[in-house]
Amino acid sequence: MRAGRIVVALVLLGAALAGASAGATPSGPAAGAAPGLGFGTCLAAEGYDLAWRVAVDGNGSSYVVGETASPDLPTTPGSFMPANPPEVEQALTVVTPAELAGLRGPVVHQVWSAPLDPPVSAPLVEAATVATPDGDARGDLGCDLGADGGANPFPVGSLDGRILVVDRGTCVVVQKAANAAEAGAEGVIVVMGPGQAPFAFASDGTTVAIPAVSVGLDTVADLRAALASGTAVVVRLDRATVPREGGLDVFVAKLDPRGALVWSTFLGGDGDCCPRPPEAVLLTDLGLTASTPPRLCASIGA
Repeated sequence: MRAGRIVVALVLLGAALAGASAGATPSGPAAGAAPGLGFGTCLAAEGYDLAWRVAVDGNGSSYVVGETASPDLPTTPGSFMPANPPEVEQALTVVTPAELAGLRGPVVHQVWSAPLDPPVSAPLVEAATVATPDGDARGDLGCDLGADGGANPFPVGSLDGRILVVDRGTCVVVQKAANAAEAGAEGVIVVMGPGQAPFAFASDGTTVAIPAVSVGLDTVADLRAALASGTAVVVRLDRATVPREGGLDVFVAKLDPRGALVWSTFLGGDGDCCPRPPEAVLLTDLGLTASTPPRLCASIGA
């Protein structure tokens, strides 16, 4: 979350603006007023907030639609969704041993691999302990063996019912995952190098029938140490619902002609913009018209 920002709504309520932005005949407090600043206010909240669109109805009330990552955006009792919903994220959970159990992250799922739903739970195994010795550590990295490549370093059945943990190394990551799947693995955890954050690796068009994720070195360092000491480690790869201080979600709020908050609500979703249906819920259903429909999330992720 990008902390330290708040939404600031400066709404012009003059007659000319009301007609142009909302397509309505001005009435109420704004009727006949000269174009100008009707009020200035903010929706006080901690974190990243952005108003995409402001519309004004014929009575001078304003409607603000936007996105927020704030945990404390003001909402009104009885609103559609008064609290920012929990976040669904890719997750690595340690099941056993008990002293290491719990959620780990960050985790980046590789889109060319199988989805994390349903979750996969299995004992963890180090690549180096099952790979065919080859003298140059390529096998320990899950890479193809042989001068021309093509030879799987993992014997058939050597990874049955297990989740492989393997260093990133230099060969193509999708190749590691494909080799693991061929040897019977249930999933693959690719560990980044020192100081490297996990990210989504490209594929040459290959898809893999088991889930693969990347993680940072520190995320699994203690798990690998446990394996090296002979301790059995069981992990689960899934999409977990976790508490959060804020995450990108859509909100809509109504302010009266003097700038007082009438109502405000989150519109839900799983934290991965966008909740649906956005266009149907917002300005059109509020009885307002606009020159173009609101585009919710057009810039997120760009």
